[in-house]
Amino acid sequence: MESMEAAHVLTQSPDTGDRLARILTLLGSAYLVVRIGVDLLPA
Repeated sequence: MESMEAAHVLTQSPDTGDRLARILTLLGSAYLVVRIGVDLLPA
């Protein structure tokens, strides 16, 4: 329920939503870089 309330608050603040989207994009990019790096390393 807390995540639902947080999402409701985020939808009311465009600035917070943009910041969250940017953070999620950065986290996603970092995750992909780490995954690719691990795959390239010898087992």
